[in-house]
Amino acid sequence: MFCPTCGQRYVAGIQRVCDLDGTRLLSEPGVDARPLNAYFSTVLSGSELGSSSIRRAFEKDEETVLELTDEFIQPDDEVIRDEDMAELFRRENTPIKPKADRRQRTRRSVVRTEKNTSKPGVRRVSPNDIPLGHVDLKEREAAGPINDFDPASPASFVGKTVKGRYRVLQMLATDDSGYAYLAEDRIVGDKRVVVRILTPFEGDEVTASILAEERVRLSHLNHPNVARVFDSGAYSNGIKYLISEDLDALSADEVLSIHGRFEPARAGKLIRQVAHALGDVHKQGILHRDLRPANIEVAAADGEAALKITNFGVSSGELHEDNIRYAAPEIIEGSVSTVSSDIYSLGVTAYQLLTGDFPFDGATERELVKDQRAGYSHELSPALDEFFAKALSPNPRSRFVTAREAGDVFAAAVSKPITLPSVEKAAAIPSAGPKAVPGALEAKEEATLEPTTDSSSDDMPAWLRRSPEPLHEPNARWIKIALGVFALLLIIFAAAWIYLLNRPQAVPGANVDSNANSSYDPTETPPAPRDIKAPPNSTYFSSNKQNMKGDLFRNFVGFSIYYPKTWKSAGAQEGTEANRGKFLDISKKSAGGLLEEQLLVSYYISRGTYSDDAVNFPDLVKESNDTLSKILPDFKILSQGQTTVNGWKAYEIKFQGGGTGPSGDPLTVWGRRIWIPAARPGVRTGFALTLLATSNAEKVKSVADVGVNDDLAKVLETFEPSSEF
Repeated sequence: MFCPTCGQRYVAGIQRVCDLDGTRLLSEPGVDARPLNAYFSTVLSGSELGSSSIRRAFEKDEETVLELTDEFIQPDDEVIRDEDMAELFRRENTPIKPKADRRQRTRRSVVRTEKNTSKPGVRRVSPNDIPLGHVDLKEREAAGPINDFDPASPASFVGKTVKGRYRVLQMLATDDSGYAYLAEDRIVGDKRVVVRILTPFEGDEVTASILAEERVRLSHLNHPNVARVFDSGAYSNGIKYLISEDLDALSADEVLSIHGRFEPARAGKLIRQVAHALGDVHKQGILHRDLRPANIEVAAADGEAALKITNFGVSSGELHEDNIRYAAPEIIEGSVSTVSSDIYSLGVTAYQLLTGDFPFDGATERELVKDQRAGYSHELSPALDEFFAKALSPNPRSRFVTAREAGDVFAAAVSKPITLPSVEKAAAIPSAGPKAVPGALEAKEEATLEPTTDSSSDDMPAWLRRSPEPLHEPNARWIKIALGVFALLLIIFAAAWIYLLNRPQAVPGANVDSNANSSYDPTETPPAPRDIKAPPNSTYFSSNKQNMKGDLFRNFVGFSIYYPKTWKSAGAQEGTEANRGKFLDISKKSAGGLLEEQLLVSYYISRGTYSDDAVNFPDLVKESNDTLSKILPDFKILSQGQTTVNGWKAYEIKFQGGGTGPSGDPLTVWGRRIWIPAARPGVRTGFALTLLATSNAEKVKSVADVGVNDDLAKVLETFEPSSEF
């Protein structure tokens, strides 16, 4: 083989292009090619080395001397076929640019150089010395027991960090299942979580392993109606914890205590969502073991995520005074929790939301189990009675097979015509909370339910249609009795309505505005929200439930306000047995440190609207009189009556007190206390504003100037209630 451009010759079968210029090699006529199976053989002969073309190629580098050999290398063992050799040395036909050292790499040669070029030194690096590109949270957590939970001092856990990521801000609650703390995520900004310290489990190892496995599964569960569990773990002292989603909503138990029992349609929708979510979690092999209204968070708006079930993985099935009335009889008697026991708790929850009471009574565990074993015996409606008889059956095998089926049947049962007291009437009656004594429903006004005469199978629940027992026909006698009771209730309601419209009005006191309730509006609603621009050199304040505790957390009211930066704020102050807490306490002082003006924002127990609170205002005035008279010498009420604050209907008193200041000079204090309802029927908390001004203020000369001609007027103008109650 030879190169037609430079004349260089090569052994046949070794390569196809020239090393110097990349030209395609050609076969020489009359020259026998070497066998292809003699690979890595002699590359060039001595005569070929003397060719002028090769000599010219190496004259360019005088320092390099190439030694060639005619040694022929035979294969060791195996015989390479021609097809394999051709594939081994196959080249592309595209031209390759020549390189100066191409021959050294393609020929078996020995190269000597007079000039020794040294390579740069190699530095060895251990893989352990390479820094990590992330923060090893496990190493930070294992740094020591400094962040462990101390059972002897739960309050000391505030300020510690969990998993090297969640910093504990405050304690939220404590119960038999453990402690709950509010924490912030140090990686994701503005994200709040709940850290739950679990009470040590003292049961057997099998149950402990089941609970641990369920908590791991919870961290992988993502359901719109289940509060997320982000992580779980245990401290060096064996105490376990869960990190879950922080929900800013009221529990169903709190809604019951504020508004009373739920309307049937809303109760049916809520229980169906709870049942569907519970059934989906059951499919993942997870039980709740403590299902009750306190563990159901209800949002204000409807939708897919209108509610969330909380505290999955928290309870180990231990009974206490808060959950024993929701427990199935076999659980009280010592059996293990099952899907059927969760469905039983769902049935008790449904009954409480619908009626505000418990289905079974009993002062002791034995009496409660005895009543449960006797079976459900109340009469609400045929469909509801059938549902509760099945859901609350003392035999676990007789209950619903799945929670989803129970929710669908309950929703269908409450969709039939049911006559219950209205929401407003139910809200006005103090409802039974979670610790109310069951059985009190008989002492209250019972709901009259309109019967359904359609006995077609299409309207019956699915589990009734497949029942082997025959269906009961409607009882005509029962229908007549129900209609008679319903007519009697209508007559009583009409008589009460006429009495309320024509009853004589109470004569107002000497300092009471006789027109305080003259503009009564049965459709009383809150004014439209205002778009308030920040005044210059002002500080913005907005009440936040997450930062409240004690009575402020339980009676939270949302509002925002602007006040001058020169004013001082004492922050939120938790209430005591003698005084209610304060969401805000701001004041203005003179250059000498003397009090000039002050604003206090607190709460009061309300019924929701001004017209409903009218009967309570005299008691509120008396309470203020008793409290302020102990603080202000010569306290007296100057006037009282209806007023308006930024469009909100309110009731206020104006008062005055006097004495001597710190320097002994005479000091007069004028003030106003204003009660502002939420203008929403049934809301049990309203705003209580106290405005104070002293004779040290230049613009205040009498009580008529308080909140009118002083700096307090500018602050009060920015006060804006919100919908957070």
